[in-house]
Amino acid sequence: MRPPSISLMLMATLISFPAAGAELVDGAELNKRIFDITRAPVVDARDTADRSMLPVPGALVYQRNMPLDAVQVIVIADTDSDALVAAEQLESMHSRLKSYALSGGYDTLRLLLPDAKLPARADSIMPPVFTIPSDTCQTGPALHIYEAR
Repeated sequence: MRPPSISLMLMATLISFPAAGAELVDGAELNKRIFDITRAPVVDARDTADRSMLPVPGALVYQRNMPLDAVQVIVIADTDSDALVAAEQLESMHSRLKSYALSGGYDTLRLLLPDAKLPARADSIMPPVFTIPSDTCQTGPALHIYEAR
């Protein structure tokens, strides 16, 4: 039986370990590393509900084998660790790509791109006043009125 070749062992090592070049950076560090942050594509690795509630116009939806022709990308996700994993996977697929996982995700991106006018995250989806009627077919006082304080 022949021993495996060195190139085969190197390929197996590269496939089994994620790229070491992806970094988790905060907003200030990202501004230092990317000359024009508005030109770097944003890769959105958040879940579908977050992407639909708080969309990032022009962002690329993260997919495992997504095609990219950018040199640098900014990756946002629901958690910093998810962003870092997505950034590492992108770098392992694209040899010349430098990906930055943005610490703080959407909220940090919103501060970095004020001209994009990204919507603010609501503290609660509950309306400020919510009325529970006593009966929908009859008039009368409400069963309960909830007011946020």
